[in-house]
Amino acid sequence: MSCHTFPFARNPEKLRLKPPFHFGPKESIMLTPLQTRILNFLFEGEKIGSLGFFLTGGTALSAFHLHHRFSEDLDLFVRSHELDFGVALRGLATNLAKFGDVETSLVSKSFLRIFLHAPNGQWNNLKIEFAQDVPARIAPPLKFGEVIVDSLEDIAANKISAILGRDKPRDLFDLYTILSRTNLTLEDLFKDVIRKDAFFEHKEAFYGFVGKIRNASALSQEDFLRDVHPAHPELVTTVADYLNFEVDRFLEGIETIAPSSKDPDRSNLKDSSRDFGPDPG
Repeated sequence: MSCHTFPFARNPEKLRLKPPFHFGPKESIMLTPLQTRILNFLFEGEKIGSLGFFLTGGTALSAFHLHHRFSEDLDLFVRSHELDFGVALRGLATNLAKFGDVETSLVSKSFLRIFLHAPNGQWNNLKIEFAQDVPARIAPPLKFGEVIVDSLEDIAANKISAILGRDKPRDLFDLYTILSRTNLTLEDLFKDVIRKDAFFEHKEAFYGFVGKIRNASALSQEDFLRDVHPAHPELVTTVADYLNFEVDRFLEGIETIAPSSKDPDRSNLKDSSRDFGPDPG
């Protein structure tokens, strides 16, 4: 689309939904009915997929890759830095109003957050975020019907950034599931995240990440379950022990990064976090 605008911005009265694409059984289980309807709406025809947007974050990881937890949000990224969200997504909030009450916040040239409040309970409240990703791409995206989904490799690399940039048990659980159920290793993830963000070439970033993993052992089961919503029963101690084991194994192979100790001085780690902007959940 040469004009880079949402196709119903000028003619919202022409909005008609096609019969929705039916996801497979695993995807259907992990997505709420509202998420399914919104994804079909956003990606059908010449809409946000034609602008370069793709689904990423926790919902993409769980619904389309690992099927391990429930996620309430939809995170949609685009790698183009030439796209003006105010122009490209004009009219989107108006058209989403057919699904429920719409609240728009934090609008900028490269970020848009929409809250959609539909009737009938928690899982019909949906946060939708549109944001710019870095240009670097680790692997090609996948397509499910017309829905474009970020690759496992890219989502996994972004999880390293998320763990360093915020304190969410769901990020630790995502990393645990990635490492325990795929062939990806911490070495792979750090190589990939460096391609996306040169900050991770510095020891401060690496040590900050290690500190976050060490602190996972202090999480309570109650706080873990409140944030994570796992698809199957999980113990936070299992997650913390596994991640610490993987970090120890990784540290053993990189003595040039930590020559004197496997476990860096945690007293300096509190200042290692930084604001990475909007992180997909």
